[in-house]
Amino acid sequence: AFWASQQYEGETSGQFRVRLVGGNYVEIFPGDFGHYHRYNFSVGFALGLDEQKLTHEIEVYPNPTSGECTIEVSGEVDKNAEIAIYDMLGRKVFTDKMITTENFAEIHPDLSFLERGQYIIHIVTAKRVYTKEFQKH
Repeated sequence: AFWASQQYEGETSGQFRVRLVGGNYVEIFPGDFGHYHRYNFSVGFALGLDEQKLTHEIEVYPNPTSGECTIEVSGEVDKNAEIAIYDMLGRKVFTDKMITTENFAEIHPDLSFLERGQYIIHIVTAKRVYTKEFQKH
């Protein structure tokens, strides 16, 4: 909820709460938080699965970008990678195939058509899915 949004944009109100499964609330946020709130947490228990060390790296530069940029991923690419970029509402705003080798993929898109804000890069290879956030000026 945000009083100005209700008044001028016709948005409705809501609540944002974090609760232990079957337990008490960990955090209750005030209703007047606007359109975005970030709260970092961990679950604090093991899932009974062996953790795998991810040997990959995603680079976006320049970040933030105002248009043309380079997006690279090094890891298990297996000569096949597609990229999709999503806005923070989950709408797909860009998709393309990447230039690939066995352990590397890159693309040099012109993202000047995007509005200012945060975006999520989603790279799908034959063996893995990689994600990273970046910012558009």
